[in-house]
Amino acid sequence: LGPDGSMLDGHDPARDAVWMAEAHEESTHVWSHRARIALFLSAMRHHAEGLRDQGLTVHYHRLGHPGTPRTLAEGLSDAIRRLRPQRVVITEPGDWRVEQALKQAAGPLLEIRPCRHFYTSRDELASHSRGRKRLRQED
Repeated sequence: LGPDGSMLDGHDPARDAVWMAEAHEESTHVWSHRARIALFLSAMRHHAEGLRDQGLTVHYHRLGHPGTPRTLAEGLSDAIRRLRPQRVVITEPGDWRVEQALKQAAGPLLEIRPCRHFYTSRDELASHSRGRKRLRQED
């Protein structure tokens, strides 16, 4: 949730749109304090409004509203059926479970771009990990 997300690289407001959803599963999959959930949902909503203020089309689904998806994958599948995009561009999720679900939902339309918020890329970590018996942050 920031202005430098790689999924917006090359975004054309005249023909592209942003899809965002608050999905019940994401606030229940791993226990989180209610304050953390509220803070994250607030950040998502503010980010969506900021994108709209920049002239971007944003399709946003809020928890508790009709049509809110139970899971991100369910919501994305529905959005693909309704909006019929030529491609779906995301920044690589920090959660493997989410990435696998979105890959399944979007299929060949999905383009995953690197996340700029991590210290290293997945490829750099894989290279660093090769031949090691265990991974430790100290290494």
